[in-house]
Amino acid sequence: MTGLRAWSRTVLGVRAVMLVAGAGALLGAGWGGGFPLVGVVLGALGLAAAGIRPGGLGPAVVIGGAAGAWVARYGGDPASAAGTVLLALGLAVHHQAAGLAAALPPRARVDRAIVVRFARHGGLVLAAAAVVAVVALLLAHPAGSSSLELLGVVAVVVAVVVPVLLSRPGPREPGAG
Repeated sequence: MTGLRAWSRTVLGVRAVMLVAGAGALLGAGWGGGFPLVGVVLGALGLAAAGIRPGGLGPAVVIGGAAGAWVARYGGDPASAAGTVLLALGLAVHHQAAGLAAALPPRARVDRAIVVRFARHGGLVLAAAAVVAVVALLLAHPAGSSSLELLGVVAVVVAVVVPVLLSRPGPREPGAG
């Protein structure tokens, strides 16, 4: 890591957002101590690594640690809807900021349009996730079933991935500037 004083404010801001969102997700996932704390500690190590090198495995370790802490905390018991939405929000913002932080060299002077584009993309992902969450909350709560829950997870992934893929620009032709 080069001296932090030489880093641009935009790069520092993006990394700060990444770290705060990741820390919030980890705290939300493992709040209350006990066995979920193992996932939080592993995620915190990943968060430190993400702060140093956001293009490495650190952000993935944060997401895995938060998911592991969440599963250890709730297991088969129902989790609160608000807590689940806040965890998803923290992880989505952490992931989006890590992607931008990985693409920016420390001394980069970033055009405002790039930051706005990343923010719009993140907003699209969060809006799609919010629609899925609202639909899930409005539906009747059927009896617990592993296959039904797996189908629900697949539906959420598809509902979020499809708009994201549709929002991506098409391939550029070689030599196009």
